[in-house]
Amino acid sequence: MSIIVVSRYKEQAHHGGTSMIVNKNGKPVAEVLLLKMEGSDSYVFPQGFLAPKESSRHSHQRILLDLCYDYQSRTKQEQKALVTSIDQLFKGHKEIERSYLDDSMNTDQAWIEVVVASVHDTHYNLPHNFQFGRGVEAVEWVSLIERPALHVNMAAVLKKTLNLLKAYNPYQTPPPSPTLPRKGEEKGDEQG
Repeated sequence: MSIIVVSRYKEQAHHGGTSMIVNKNGKPVAEVLLLKMEGSDSYVFPQGFLAPKESSRHSHQRILLDLCYDYQSRTKQEQKALVTSIDQLFKGHKEIERSYLDDSMNTDQAWIEVVVASVHDTHYNLPHNFQFGRGVEAVEWVSLIERPALHVNMAAVLKKTLNLLKAYNPYQTPPPSPTLPRKGEEKGDEQG
C-alpha cells in the first residue's frame, strides 16, 4: 500500500495583502490534505496500492491524482495541467517510512506492507480544483492546531511528518482532560 502525506504551512492573511505563517508554541502550524471516504467518520491520507514494478513516487502521484482530482474523468488539457503542477510538487517527494501496518479491514487481522512518503507544498502550488475520485466523500486541508479525527493507523504517520517539518505537533501535548467537579460539588453532595 502507498500512503502520501501532502502538507503545507497554515497562512493567515493580514492587512495590506500580506500573509504570515501561523505559529503555535513557537512552531509553524501545518495543514495536511486529508480524505473522508464514503461511509467513514475518520480522515485518512490519500492511499492506494502500489502496482507491480511501479516506483513509489509514481504510485504516490497516481494516487493523489486519482483520489483528489478524479484524473481519469478530466479532459486531456486538464490532465496535462494537473500533471505539470503535481510534478513540481513531487520534486520534494521524500519516502519517510517502509513498514507494516495492522489492516483492520482484513478479517484475519493481517499486516499490510506500506510505503509512506511526504511532499510539502512550500509555494502553495497544489491545484485547488478538487474533484473527488471513486469512494471519496471529501478532500480537505485540515489545520493541525488540534488532533484531527484520523483513522488509528494514520496518527503515527502524521506524528512522523510533523517532526520532519519541525511543525507544531498536537500529539505532543496531552489531550484535554474532563473537568473535575469542584470541592463540594462531588457526586452525592447534592443538597436539597
